[in-house]
Amino acid sequence: HRVANELQAGIVWINEYNITPAEIPFGGYKESGIGRENGLQTIEHFTQSKTIYANLGKVEKTY
Repeated sequence: HRVANELQAGIVWINEYNITPAEIPFGGYKESGIGRENGLQTIEHFTQSKTIYANLGKVEKTY
């Protein structure tokens, strides 16, 4: 696996090919491709966090 560590690639298969579970990011490396697909990296890329506070009535204090 030493060669895989030295390669500048988005994915490296050794003795297998096209085995990509949905939770594993897939995509180009450096300037190739259009970014990552699959996994948390995609969700983080296309999501903007927002905090919303809404008064929905009385809440009994638990402390």
